[in-house]
Order: sequence, then structure tokens, then C-alpha cells
Amino acid sequence: MTGKLLRVAKAGTKAFHYRDLQSYWETAVQPLFQHADLVQQSLIRIGGNSLSSSKAAVIARFNAAVQAREQDRRADFKGSTVADADLGMLVEDMRKSELSCLGVPIEPPSKNKKKPLYHPSSKPAC
Repeated sequence: MTGKLLRVAKAGTKAFHYRDLQSYWETAVQPLFQHADLVQQSLIRIGGNSLSSSKAAVIARFNAAVQAREQDRRADFKGSTVADADLGMLVEDMRKSELSCLGVPIEPPSKNKKKPLYHPSSKPAC
């Protein structure tokens, strides 16, 4: 599969559950834009029914891959591991593909605030 990235939650954070993020995206963000103007995303179940692809086995493989690349990770990700979660999010690859493009991060309302957050200081998607 090309052009897709699997997002998985970091362990030990109080981040929104991916089910909540997907619901927010489908009900609050997606209706405001044309389909082609949004990075597409979908929920994906981590692990399957067989022992070789159990959730625990998949998360262990993720954590082994993370640990193998520890020295290359951003400072704020170093030392973190993948959360024991049932869902991940499959998203279109947002890395820069054209010389000129604009990406604006849109986040759900914080747990302490009522309106969505926009962080102009954060790096755009491209």
C-alpha cells in the first residue's frame, strides 16, 4: 500500500481516542470542504484473529521498530512507546509532494475549551 501512513497512539498520553477524532472529522470538518481538499483518513483495527497478528503481537512489532529507530526520532517522541489501543488511523501521506501547497492543521476542541484549535505556529502538512 502506497500513499498511506498508519497513525498509532503514543502510550501514556491523554490524547483523544481515534474513534472520537474520526467522529469529529466526519461530522465537523469533512462537511465544510470538498472531498479532494481534505486528507482522507479511516479507522483501522490493530491486530486480527490469528495468533501471528494479535493486537499484542502487532503492538510489540511497532514498539520494536520504534526502539530500533530511537536515535532518529524527534526529541519529543524519544522514549515513547505505542499505546495498547484497539484502533489506529490510516491517513493519506501528507508529506510535501509539490513545490507549492498549503496545509492547515485542524484539531478537535480541547477537553478544556469549546472551540476547535488552530495552531499557526505548527508546521503545515506540506
